Amino acid sequence: RAVETLRHIDDPRAQERLSALLDDPAAGAYLVYRAIRALRWLNPLHLLEAGQRQVRRADGLASRGLEALRHFHDDPQVAALLTTLMTTHPLVEVRAEAVNIYRLRPRPEQFEAFMAALTDDGVSVRANAAWALGELGDARALPALLSGLEAEENAGWYAQSSFIRALAKLRAPQAADAILRSLADPDAININLLNHAIIGAGELGDPRAVEPLAQLMATTTDPDLLVFIVEALGRLADPRAVPALAQLLDRLTPPLEWTRPFEDALMLLGRLGDDSVRPVLARHLEEQSFAALDREDRLALQAAAAVGLAGLGEVHHLRTLVDVAEALGWRFANLDEEGPYWNITHGLNALDAEPLLAAFGALLPELSPALRVRTLHIVSALAAEGAFAFVVHAARADPALLPGALPVLEEAFGTAAASAVADHLGGSL
Repeated sequence: RAVETLRHIDDPRAQERLSALLDDPAAGAYLVYRAIRALRWLNPLHLLEAGQRQVRRADGLASRGLEALRHFHDDPQVAALLTTLMTTHPLVEVRAEAVNIYRLRPRPEQFEAFMAALTDDGVSVRANAAWALGELGDARALPALLSGLEAEENAGWYAQSSFIRALAKLRAPQAADAILRSLADPDAININLLNHAIIGAGELGDPRAVEPLAQLMATTTDPDLLVFIVEALGRLADPRAVPALAQLLDRLTPPLEWTRPFEDALMLLGRLGDDSVRPVLARHLEEQSFAALDREDRLALQAAAAVGLAGLGEVHHLRTLVDVAEALGWRFANLDEEGPYWNITHGLNALDAEPLLAAFGALLPELSPALRVRTLHIVSALAAEGAFAFVVHAARADPALLPGALPVLEEAFGTAAASAVADHLGGSL
């Protein structure tokens, strides 16, 4: 609480006291985290300098400097410093964390450092470096990654997962054997490795993975695994998966931990299936099909079935999606990529945007004012280029819709965009 109070005191002494906590071995990890957060709020430059000083320590307190510099990872000087630490710091945990900071956002100039880190003594350093190289997408890393995948010191699930995913991201055909081995005997490997093998199968795109993925989907009851399997089958986009997806829906009976795998299967059936799956999707569009489920789960499944039917060209069923969004109070925040129902938006974005926007546009005149605003929330979450224009056009065509449209624009596209539209159309935020 004292640290949190100092965060609101604009005094150099407060900044010095917070900075001193980074050097204090007695300060716990959570206290240091709060001190870094407070110092970032008060004086980012002071935090940057403290972090640069701290990471040069040869002991474990250097990790606190990494935690501080994480906030400045885009700074070229910080990137250069951390790149050096990836291969030179005496502590493996510091080297591993320096690589980890750039694992998901590697910089091209770090390629050589990542390659050197592949032979580090620490497995976490090697695993993080492999993942970063996959994200970087430089084919020069392929020989080293293939060698690392087969190396005995990388036999653990963490390293194996990283090397498999890296090779899959680079679309290396040689990764298929490791992935197929994992899928062939899922009970014999670590569950985390199995997860990454499933995801890697989708990233790699080898059609040989369809059958083992379908077999695994038929036998597993783990909802997380099912989500990964359906996602991988979606990436593979192979119609051979349709029967297995339809059979998965036969297991849609309570009690259920999570309906997400079934929602995703409904939407994927619409993308991969033909006329034969229409009755399956239509049946799941009816609320009584899920009478024993919780209301929220029931409605989310109906929304997914509507998206699936839209994938087969029956875009008029999007009215059901609008009704569900209103019933559950879905806003842009529920449907954007960070929201709990982002998978519904993901399913929509996998379809051709033009007929979707046309269908939503045709719906608007027959909807109540509340449902029109709800439709704007759905459209604003789409990645389609015409989403912003759709909302603006709707507000222009119906001035009564403007008060509801402006908050949607602000939430989805930012205050500046909403203000510009408001000024143009005569409204206000």
